[in-house]
Order: sequence, then C-alpha cells, then structure tokens
Amino acid sequence: HDESVRAAALHPSGGFVATSASDADRTVKVWQLGSGRLVATVASPGTTPVRVAWSGDGRHLVATSAGLVSRWRFTPPESQRFQCV
Repeated sequence: HDESVRAAALHPSGGFVATSASDADRTVKVWQLGSGRLVATVASPGTTPVRVAWSGDGRHLVATSAGLVSRWRFTPPESQRFQCV
C-alpha cells in the first residue's frame, strides 16, 4: 500500500494476511507471511474505510465499507488468483 495500513486480517491457516489502507484506489492486498510476497490485489468499492475478514474456513475474503460488502473466493497460492463471487 502507498499509505498506512488501516486493517489487517490473519488467514485461519496462519499463512496469509489480508490488508487494507486508506488508498484512494481502495485496494485489498493478500500477503504470504512466510515469504512476505504479495499474493493478490483486489479492489473494494465505496468511499468509507475498508475492513477485511476471512471466512472461518479460509475460503473467502470479505471486505466491507459503509453499506457495501465484497467477497472473493481464495484460491491457494500455487494458482495465485482470486475469483469474484
């Protein structure tokens, strides 16, 4: 992120973290903790701060802002992609 991180959520496996910042582009980034490598970047709509959370089984990443919810299906890092739901 180009600005300070406002929210972070640890993946249930403990191997990844999702972060959001006050960036104007509204990005949510997923990092692999062991390597520090950026795994994915997705965008969340809205104008208020983005908060992030993982589903209990770690299959979905959720981002919220005032009145909006975005959800992506997390695919293991060997394929390095997110699918919009």
